[in-house]
Amino acid sequence: MRTWMSQVIEAIRPCRVLRSLLLILLIASPLYAAVPTVSCTPDLKPQDVRFRMREVLRSHATYKKLDTQLIARALENFVELLDPQKTYLLEGEVRPYLRPSPDLLLRTLKGYERDDYSTYRALFAQMSQAITRRRTLEEELAALPLPNGVDAAEFEKLTFAATPADLKERLMRFRALQLEIAHNFSEEPADALLERVRRRRMRHEDRLVGATNGEKGGSDREKMLFAHVLKATVSSLDGQSAYFTPEEASDFVDQLQRRLFGIGVQMRESVNGCVITQIVEGGPSALQGGINENDIIIAVDGEPVIGYDILDIRGRIRGPMGSTVDLTLLRDVNGEEKCINARVIRGEVVLKETRIAASSEPCSGGSIGIIALHSFYQDENHSSALDLRSAIESLQAGTPLKGLILDLRENTGGLLPQAIAVTGLFITKGIVASVKDEAGKIHHLRHTDSNIAYQGPLVVLVSRMSASASEIVAGTLQDYGSALIVGDPTTYGKGTY
Repeated sequence: MRTWMSQVIEAIRPCRVLRSLLLILLIASPLYAAVPTVSCTPDLKPQDVRFRMREVLRSHATYKKLDTQLIARALENFVELLDPQKTYLLEGEVRPYLRPSPDLLLRTLKGYERDDYSTYRALFAQMSQAITRRRTLEEELAALPLPNGVDAAEFEKLTFAATPADLKERLMRFRALQLEIAHNFSEEPADALLERVRRRRMRHEDRLVGATNGEKGGSDREKMLFAHVLKATVSSLDGQSAYFTPEEASDFVDQLQRRLFGIGVQMRESVNGCVITQIVEGGPSALQGGINENDIIIAVDGEPVIGYDILDIRGRIRGPMGSTVDLTLLRDVNGEEKCINARVIRGEVVLKETRIAASSEPCSGGSIGIIALHSFYQDENHSSALDLRSAIESLQAGTPLKGLILDLRENTGGLLPQAIAVTGLFITKGIVASVKDEAGKIHHLRHTDSNIAYQGPLVVLVSRMSASASEIVAGTLQDYGSALIVGDPTTYGKGTY
């Protein structure tokens, strides 16, 4: 697990490759070991925060201990985590934390060593009161006419509302914008949309500051508090360090590998359940049958899921390969809703269309190959380098390949070893990237296989959303003179060179 983790961490955080030296901050968190577990609330205790922060700081390239400057950033991050859209808290309520006094910073800093997070508890309590206020305001808004012509631009770079009246006006305009967007892009009735939004908001609020007791002792509210403290503090170190809960880590791995173990369907949330919008080709549901598009999932393994968040439903459906899951579905049969039971054996679902895609365009006396690589992935049967080599060989098997376009636009990265391997398809031997660890030692990552897949004219496309491993590939191919880089002048990376 540690080896796998080191590969993941090295490549996922955005970093710019401008020349041959790449410094990557290696941040390890023990909770990554719990990736297969989907949990809404991680099982954290006060001492866990202190223990995990020590591990993070021990591995960090710059910071080895917390100071008041980092605490100031952490408090700002904590406020942002609680109310990112600025639709709950008021300016006066957050001012002490966004502009903290030296005394508050020092007390909060010392609290980390005593497992005392009273500053964050006070903010959590303030958020709880803000949620109660928000619910009252939402009830009042339900009876009021909504304004017309609300511009989405007014919700960019918001500051916190000064008074409850200002907050009420903001909520009214926000609701009007939601309805306008719904009318333009969805056939869902306004009442159904607002109800779905309301239920999602209520679930989020209950999860954030709810007081239900966890199975292992301690309230969910306490555990969520500690998770937010870790998130806020780790992200205060730099723009690339982050703390994942098990649920987030599981989602991250799915996105990274473009694979999961489940039933092979795509879903969207609705008021009365979860609607199956697509059955993935080659997945368990497609192969086994019994499930149709537009079926509504109302129960999983006999437990009703109406009103659940889609992440919760997805977590219940996923599970170990070869295990079974029982679904209760609502299906429209000749205009009549019928309840259908379906049992599916879970299997591997590989979202191939989100991994790699190849095509070609005719060119005088041959063709130009176009390969879009969406991620840098690796599993037991596939990897980005192997699939890319196979795609190149298929293109070369047709008409003469006059040139190749490697499309890395929107590619946000993946496994570092795969960045090395993909680069090696186009160069012989050499250093691809260098990693500087927390002790200041530089490790050179080399490609040692001279068996290249293609050495003709090569263009690499990048965009401002290209990041991490994609930047390593683009930057190295440019440095070796193997490719012409075309696209946005600035990619997503934030690393140091």
